[in-house]
Amino acid sequence: MIKVLVFGAGAIGRGYVPWLFDSNHTIDFVDANSKLISELKNQKYYVSFMIKDGAYVKKVVEVSNIYHIDEVTSQVVDDYDFVITAVGPRQFMGLSELFKQSAIPVVCFENDRNLVSLMRSSTSRANIFFGIPDVISSNSTSKELQEEFKNSLITEDGQTFVESGAVQLGGDIAYVDEAEIAKQWAAKLYIHNTPHCIAAYLGSLIGAEFLHEAMQHRLIDEIVTGVATEMAEMTRKEYGLTNKFSMFYLNKEIARFKNVLLCDPIKRIAREPFRKLALSDRLIGAASKAIVNNVNIENTLTGIIAAFSYDDPSDPDKNIKILFNSLGREDFLNIAIGLGKHEVVYQLLLKNWDSSLKLIEEVKHNV
Repeated sequence: MIKVLVFGAGAIGRGYVPWLFDSNHTIDFVDANSKLISELKNQKYYVSFMIKDGAYVKKVVEVSNIYHIDEVTSQVVDDYDFVITAVGPRQFMGLSELFKQSAIPVVCFENDRNLVSLMRSSTSRANIFFGIPDVISSNSTSKELQEEFKNSLITEDGQTFVESGAVQLGGDIAYVDEAEIAKQWAAKLYIHNTPHCIAAYLGSLIGAEFLHEAMQHRLIDEIVTGVATEMAEMTRKEYGLTNKFSMFYLNKEIARFKNVLLCDPIKRIAREPFRKLALSDRLIGAASKAIVNNVNIENTLTGIIAAFSYDDPSDPDKNIKILFNSLGREDFLNIAIGLGKHEVVYQLLLKNWDSSLKLIEEVKHNV
């Protein structure tokens, strides 16, 4: 029996991870949401729905132990064989002090590969491994399912790739070498993440609740498909992905974005826009790589400018809209985003600013 402690009882951690394992594994959870913890302790189970062949398959997951993050010590961690994290990139490094005190191997399902080397360095440990759940998991369900199954979630039937050093974890996981991890991560970061969040930012402009609702809008569909096409070309040139693989990945992504069964919330995808706009991340970073590789990124530039105006008062980065409205465009790019005036992406954003805003207005007024 392999005991697994999952940090992050959200879309990936609670919705998808249990599908990876059978009766040879036991899974417990850690989270920071006191309300969710209390409800799951009282329920003693929850339901995760997986989409297979156009329908939901139900999995009842027993909740034996779920800890608040403040309760977890190295002694708690040491009672397990493996740790899986799905807490979010901003929260991951906050676990470094805890992981310093334990030798239990960690598989990182965070959406940022750089975090693994940072955590290894911070903890002086080598047994921290990167994993890529190639799947969209929603931290919600339809209103009808939620009424019947409280705290239920929905996930796709995806694939998971993990560095081969963690092979003892087992489960329905492909343990692969560095070349395969690099290939899958390039596709996930750019052909998935970039159009995924741009679809959410555009969807927020029309008041869509779920991603599939945004993709029913003709202009949003065209822009997002254009972004995915630009990213597929960039990854072929920058990372050597084959045309066959990049186009397969592109078509898979657009289809999953439109899946009405997934109920993927716009707020979940669009959250923390400043993180996504970091100079080496999926928006500005992706645009910079495309420019170097002489890829036309008209759609990506429009998506980035849509991200600037994301407006959610409950979001940790809620001040982005305030800064966007109060600063001039040059100051916004320089001060809020951190772009230098000499950078080509800075110049292209300014060049496309008015045309992008015009297209964004057209999106908003053609619901």
